[in-house]
Amino acid sequence: MDSDIGRNRRVVTWPAVVAIAAMLAWFAVTNHVDLFPLNDLELAGDQTTSTLSGAVPFGLAMVTVLVFPRWYVAAFWAVYSYVWLALQLQTWWVPYLFGGARDHWARYQRTIHVLPEIGGRMGPDLQHLVLEALSLIAAVTLTRLALTRLRASQAGVLDDDTSREVGA
Repeated sequence: MDSDIGRNRRVVTWPAVVAIAAMLAWFAVTNHVDLFPLNDLELAGDQTTSTLSGAVPFGLAMVTVLVFPRWYVAAFWAVYSYVWLALQLQTWWVPYLFGGARDHWARYQRTIHVLPEIGGRMGPDLQHLVLEALSLIAAVTLTRLALTRLRASQAGVLDDDTSREVGA
């Protein structure tokens, strides 16, 4: 059973890394490649700061979950991912459902929208719905990784001094 936990610990690392990479790729491409009407870079302005705000921390997340196989490293990045997702939801869903600044919507009027307007308020556009879905997948896979590593640590499958499986 202990070897199953260790093997599972290794197996769940890659889905988290791939999920983060997919989210970052989508984020970078839609911030810098004109895919109108999916995005509207003409009205968005320079997206370098926005892109770096995702690329730097999530790039670190990919590296650290691979290099430091500790449950608390994955847990930190899982929490960070949920905060990232919460900020996206607050930016898009709160104004959509409860009202907010119209200047936010003005930059996205020409993009693809799949949700109906509510009281004249546009919902998140397709570009951001995909980003939110990818962000949720990254958060969930990081949570799974953290829990798997925690169980492995509690079962004694991990040697705390070397971060390698005991007996490997």
